[in-house]
Amino acid sequence: DLFLLLMLPNAGDEVQGIKRGIMELADILFINKADGQLSQFAEIAKGQILSALTLMHSPTKSWNVPVLTGSGMEGLGMNELISLCNHFFDPKAEHHDSLLERRKMQAEEWFELALRRELVIWAEQQTSWQSEKERMLADIHQKNIVPSTAARHLIAHVCKA
Repeated sequence: DLFLLLMLPNAGDEVQGIKRGIMELADILFINKADGQLSQFAEIAKGQILSALTLMHSPTKSWNVPVLTGSGMEGLGMNELISLCNHFFDPKAEHHDSLLERRKMQAEEWFELALRRELVIWAEQQTSWQSEKERMLADIHQKNIVPSTAARHLIAHVCKA
């Protein structure tokens, strides 16, 4: 429900394309290892990320994606991160309906995946499945039928049985 993206302070421009793709999914960004010599790089990275976020939309409606810096080793920023995560799940927060909608969509997607998996398992347990599948594959290899049509024929055959 919460996409927390952990980043390094010195991840350079060579991964910008990768970061942009994943940053669009993040609800919270945390730049870790912001200690010692890397603390100044973490602040620079934070500024760059905040700037980049102005060009993107938050994946959670009514939520502005925060960027935090800290150090897991030294415990810096951990309390703020935990507090922010708790706030993200606060039922009184403005964005809470968006989280409920996300959960609903996830449940529907998981159901569809489970349904497809169960249908395949059921079909493979039917006695005529394997022989008809092999016949369809032979027809595909001989270019007598295209794969999509063969799949429909296989399903129709198994459902009649």
